[in-house]
Amino acid sequence: MKYILSFLAALMTVQAQAMPMIDLAPSTGALVINETFTVDVFASGIGAGDPLLAFGFDVESGAGLSYESAVVAAPFLDDSAAFVTTDVAGSTLPPVSGDDILLGTLSIMAGTTPGFWEIAVTASQADLGLSEGLFTSMNTWDIDETVTVEVVDGTPVPLPSTSTLLLLGLGLLGAGSGANRRVRALPPGSAGRSAAHTCRSRARPRAFFPRADRVLPRLPPGHGR
Repeated sequence: MKYILSFLAALMTVQAQAMPMIDLAPSTGALVINETFTVDVFASGIGAGDPLLAFGFDVESGAGLSYESAVVAAPFLDDSAAFVTTDVAGSTLPPVSGDDILLGTLSIMAGTTPGFWEIAVTASQADLGLSEGLFTSMNTWDIDETVTVEVVDGTPVPLPSTSTLLLLGLGLLGAGSGANRRVRALPPGSAGRSAAHTCRSRARPRAFFPRADRVLPRLPPGHGR
């Protein structure tokens, strides 16, 4: 009876355990045609009482993307070559537990068709439990996760190099230093005296001297009669 109760308790513990989660993290959400990018595959919610021993999944992508290759992350060993119908597979001893466990990194290439395209990692029903899924010490979990990326028809704007930015900064610094030296070259008070002299010269009234040919002489009375 004691063994039956222990078995039922263990079964209830397994059923109460939350299903592990798979997360996909692309290196970019928007890319141009023919650009290659990466997607990290993470597993989370792996309990210490049911640690992860192995995994396997297939990679599916939309018509605008092309799956190139994958790198299995440490401490997992790359078992992909051992399974013909599985794209990515790995195993580890001792098993691991925790969150954000990196399973591997996918290399994806954008095609020539702009648009929004999906990338999915899945465990096929035919291979589930054999070479595909999340294999913990007491369970086999399904894998089915999708992420969407955008492919745009354009060319990325080139960023200025570090040397170009350095030369530009030195040029601006030199221009500022030259202007500062020109201001300091003036003798003290010269700017004020020049301005005062200009004001005085503009405010001085001009003397009026009539032209001699426009002054008519006064004739004595009776002159010319």
